[in-house]
Amino acid sequence: MNQEKNFPVPVIGSPYRRIFLPGAATYFGRPHPDLNYGETYSEWVPNDHCFIFDRKGFCHIFGITHPLTSCQHIHDGEEQLFHAMAPREVLLSEGEFTDCGNLLPPEERPGEPPEIHSPFILEKDGEFQMVYGPKSFRSAASKDLKSWELRGEWFHDPHGASRDPQICRVGDEWYLTYCSGSEVRCRVSRDCAVWSDFRVLRRLPDDLNPESPFLFVRDGVFYLAVCLWDGKWDRIHISDAYQHRTLLYAAESPDELNTAPQLCELPAHAPEFVQCDGRWFVSSAEYPERGINLAELDWR
Repeated sequence: MNQEKNFPVPVIGSPYRRIFLPGAATYFGRPHPDLNYGETYSEWVPNDHCFIFDRKGFCHIFGITHPLTSCQHIHDGEEQLFHAMAPREVLLSEGEFTDCGNLLPPEERPGEPPEIHSPFILEKDGEFQMVYGPKSFRSAASKDLKSWELRGEWFHDPHGASRDPQICRVGDEWYLTYCSGSEVRCRVSRDCAVWSDFRVLRRLPDDLNPESPFLFVRDGVFYLAVCLWDGKWDRIHISDAYQHRTLLYAAESPDELNTAPQLCELPAHAPEFVQCDGRWFVSSAEYPERGINLAELDWR
C-alpha cells in the first residue's frame, strides 16, 4: 500500500454482475483456421472495451470481439467491434445491455489493417470520436454512435508495438495513454489532431507486459490502472489467457506516476472506470465470467 501519501484507495464494493454477453452473430473478418467469413457463430468473446453516454442518457459499450476459437488461435478474428446499449439506470441497479450488433469489419475500413482493437470514444465538437489500434492509432467519427466515418491515422508509434489507447480530459488538454512494449506511454493534445511526443507514465519490469491502461482524475488525484500480462498460460483454459490483475498507482501529477508506489491491486481484466450519478464502477472482460462484468467501487 502507498504509505507516502494518503490517497483514497478504490476497493471492490459489490459482487461483479454480468451486464453484457454477446448473442449469435455473423463473422465478417478474414478466414482463419477456426473461422470462416460469412458464417454465424453462437458464442463470442468480448475483450478491451469502453463506455460512452449519449445525449439521451443511454450508456453504450464498444469493444473488441471475435467468435470463440480454440486455445491455439485465441485472438484470431479480432477484426470487428461489438456495440451494446442500455439506459444509464442499468449501471446503477440490475439488468443487461442490449446487443446492437457488430460494426467496422475490414471491408468497411479499406486501406487499414484488418485488426481493430481497444476502441475509446470521446465527445468533441458536436460528434463522437473513436480512436482504435493496434500499432497505428486510427480514428472514426459519428453523430449517433451508429454510423461511423473513417478519419484516418492520428499517429504511428515509432516502435510499432503500440496498442490499447485510452483518453482522459485534463483541463483543456487530452491525455492519450497507451502501451508500447513494457511501457505505459502518454501523448497530449489540445485538439485531438496534433499530438506531443510521448512520455513514459509507467515502466514495468521486462518480464511483465502492460495491457489496457486507464488514466483518470478523482478529486485532483491522478490514478493510473495497468492490467498485467506475464505470459504464463497453460493453453488449456481460454479464460486464463485473460489475466485479471490490475495494478493502480496514484500521484498528484502525471509525471510522478512512474515513481509512485503501488497503491492497490484490483481483480479485473481490461478494466474501465465509470462514473455515474456520483458513484464509481469498474468493469472487467472475461472475469469473473464471459462478457462484460461490472462492480461498484468503494473509496477508503
